[in-house]
Amino acid sequence: METAAITGAINDEFTRGWSAIPVGIVSHCFLGPPFEAHTLGLEGSIIEHFRVGESLPGQLQEARPLTRTDTYLCIEVYPDRLVCVRADGTITVMGAS
Repeated sequence: METAAITGAINDEFTRGWSAIPVGIVSHCFLGPPFEAHTLGLEGSIIEHFRVGESLPGQLQEARPLTRTDTYLCIEVYPDRLVCVRADGTITVMGAS
């Protein structure tokens, strides 16, 4: 990808008025029962594991159903949207206005 294309994509992201910093990042937990999801740091390290039925903190709970499958590598939770990231780097944005 050319530098101009990358710069354009970044500018497009920020000119939408979206929040630039995620509230948190959640992912499917592969430890198995009783664990189902975990939160991730911005660098990808696991912060905390959550058991089946245990609520994730605050707005992170909105992403919980998306962690129950292997469809997404992780879900970035922002105040105004969810950004679902697949292993190949493609994304799906949910809840954006």
